[in-house]
Amino acid sequence: MKAVSLIFGLLPSRTTDHDSPPYTEEQFLEVSAKVLPKLKIAQAIGKAVWDQGGDIRDVAVGMLVRRNDGPEEVDRILSQYLQY
Repeated sequence: MKAVSLIFGLLPSRTTDHDSPPYTEEQFLEVSAKVLPKLKIAQAIGKAVWDQGGDIRDVAVGMLVRRNDGPEEVDRILSQYLQY
């Protein structure tokens, strides 16, 4: 969980920064893939986060996903993550 906390400080949320425009969905998915380069399911994580509200800092949930997890596990982990 310490690694997840570190990511929050490194990734600014463009959705709350009033000086720059918010990410488009395409940009959001590209950033997700760059933040989670070792996960083949990075696009699915990015899409799930986008659908839940689109805060780029929440892509850090990918650190809780195992390499063999599928979209169902990502949705379950993301929903639990967003509760807290």
